[in-house]
Amino acid sequence: MIRREVTLTGKIVKIDTKAQRVTLEGPKGGQETIKVKDPKNLEGVKVGDLVEITYLQALVVALDKPKTEK
Repeated sequence: MIRREVTLTGKIVKIDTKAQRVTLEGPKGGQETIKVKDPKNLEGVKVGDLVEITYLQALVVALDKPKTEK
């Protein structure tokens, strides 16, 4: 298993307070909608604000021997 912590700065392009989700635009122009862990984090932010987010990425690989045919 490989795990890493990623921190990036993105611009808020959409806020859905009811669903507790924000859509961010990253430094390369890609967009991602994420669920906000604590709804209080949405207080005082607006579309166009720059925010810093931190998240974990994980990769798990399983290796199995191939089954032999009879």
